[in-house]
Amino acid sequence: MALKIRLARHGAKKRPYYRIVIADARAPRDGRYIERIGSYNPLLAKTDENRVIIDADKVKEWLAKGARPTERVARFLGAAGLWEWKAGNNPDKGKPGAKALELIEARKGKAEARKVAEADAAEAAKEAAVAAKEAAPAAAAAEAEAPAKEEAPVEEAPAKEETAVEETSAKEEAAAETPAKEAAAPEVEEQPRHLKYFETVKKYDADADEEIVKKIVNHLGIALNSTDASLVACSDEAERNTVRDSWLKKKLELAGEDADLDAKVMAVCETMKDDKNKCRVTFYYLLAKAEDKLGAL
Repeated sequence: MALKIRLARHGAKKRPYYRIVIADARAPRDGRYIERIGSYNPLLAKTDENRVIIDADKVKEWLAKGARPTERVARFLGAAGLWEWKAGNNPDKGKPGAKALELIEARKGKAEARKVAEADAAEAAKEAAVAAKEAAPAAAAAEAEAPAKEEAPVEEAPAKEETAVEETSAKEEAAAETPAKEAAAPEVEEQPRHLKYFETVKKYDADADEEIVKKIVNHLGIALNSTDASLVACSDEAERNTVRDSWLKKKLELAGEDADLDAKVMAVCETMKDDKNKCRVTFYYLLAKAEDKLGAL
């Protein structure tokens, strides 16, 4: 079994400390270990003697058994004179990888393209300025040679009194012949809110009383403005409990076990099973009708 002398991390987030342990090379870093032979606390100052604590006798014993330290522990052992440690030389360690090199090359290409575009734009602006400067004298000479335009004399327009009088007379006659129109047409009266719910209730009770439906609509109030609140979801237990508590118990004042009241709610769910969207007004109406409470609403 290959043995390693390595660090095992402990402590809280951003406040680590390490145990120097003997462990199987195949075991996870913070997993089980064979023996603890020291500790390392990186939060202490480098001059603090408790920063690295090593049991030299145990280290020698395990080195004799074939255990080998990791790079970090080898530094500690080298400082303690228990292991010969030399700084490694890996010239490729700090070099970027293939993807990083691709990104660097792409950025260089973009930077060069931007510089070329800026240079072309500056050159074009320079050429345009030179052309404008060369064209300015020619434009000034042409403007000086052009003959001054004489202002056309303003002639006084002859008075057109007769024509104006005739037009005014024609307008007055047309106005006299056209009958005065009434004010705006009467506004179309908005349909009472409860009527659409009344039509839905009539699908289940052809003899439904419109006034009772109106009372249920007024009871629900602005809750009907929300699509979700205007419908009853029989598949939702919380929704069924709401119907039981707010309508059967509180409004209709029904007494009894919750299980019995739940059965009444499920009976209406069965009645309206063909309706994918079960209207809450209709649902409440059928519950009240089943309990003979329509007259008490």
